[in-house]
Amino acid sequence: MKILYVLRHAKALDQTQNQTDFERELAPVGYLQLEEIASYAASQFVNPELIVTSAAVRTTQTAQTMAANCHWNKELIQFHKSLYNAGTKEYVRIIQNITDNVQTAILVGHNPTISDLTGYLSGTEPLELPTAGFVKITLYTDTWEGVGSGNASIDWVKVPEYQR
Repeated sequence: MKILYVLRHAKALDQTQNQTDFERELAPVGYLQLEEIASYAASQFVNPELIVTSAAVRTTQTAQTMAANCHWNKELIQFHKSLYNAGTKEYVRIIQNITDNVQTAILVGHNPTISDLTGYLSGTEPLELPTAGFVKITLYTDTWEGVGSGNASIDWVKVPEYQR
């Protein structure tokens, strides 16, 4: 079995005229959300061997802030530009390419795909994850390449109280 945590990026600032959606940064409330999620992750003994994130600014900041708050090595973070504006198929492709010596990974991404991914993997209705929604998924496979539809279960979901 493999363990995959999925994390929707924390609350971001609204897009300004002089920036693209890709460049949007986390809002102050986003950092509060991540403090809460990091505290929960510590209580659940979350200890990833790999953190995979979209290369967008808000997902990068989410991954880096979680790593800092949880005292995870920031060198565990891999950035994938292809996850920005991607569908479930691309998220699964990235997951399937994780090396098998990794047992536990975190994937930081965007809605609607990060929510859709929960339904795809578990074979159930997708969760509607708010910003900084954090999910533990047990994958019933010994290889990441074996990840597919319906061969996983959702163990828990943590949603931060701060949603403004």
